[in-house]
Amino acid sequence: EPHVSAAPAEEEAEDVEASVTALLDAGQPEQAITLLQQAMAEHTSDPLLLLLARALMDTRQFDDVEAVLNAVQDQDGNKQALAGLRAGQTAQLPAPQALQQRLQAKPADSEALYQLALHDLARGQAEAALNALLHLMQSDRGYGDNAAQRTLLQAFELLGNDHPLSISYRRRLYQLLY
Repeated sequence: EPHVSAAPAEEEAEDVEASVTALLDAGQPEQAITLLQQAMAEHTSDPLLLLLARALMDTRQFDDVEAVLNAVQDQDGNKQALAGLRAGQTAQLPAPQALQQRLQAKPADSEALYQLALHDLARGQAEAALNALLHLMQSDRGYGDNAAQRTLLQAFELLGNDHPLSISYRRRLYQLLY
């Protein structure tokens, strides 16, 4: 019968993850941090730590991000998420909302498109990031000394060569190049 009492805690953690993700996607990282701190007072898990790191990045608290990332127990199992968050941390990018506003005002803003793709990678939204990087290569291939192409190749390596997104986007990249 111990498994019966574990299920509500698991469901509660999933609810917290869903709520925090919704807050982050809505551009409300401060509220997400508050909710995570409350939830983590009772139970800490790698998914909650990764969400906390993302929220801290969104509020530009870069000094705290690395400490949170180091607290993740399963470093190997979360390699992709950790690498993406560390990449976003080192870049110290403008907030995603600011970048989206820049793109609405000027759709050909290569820098904003590239930085938004890095945000997507940091958030584990690989397909959105790959799509944006490929679009950038189509519209401004030489941007940042081929930054889009280099980042695409790094993303393929991060995802793994056998990952369906790597296979699909590598094919699209080669079609674009050749």
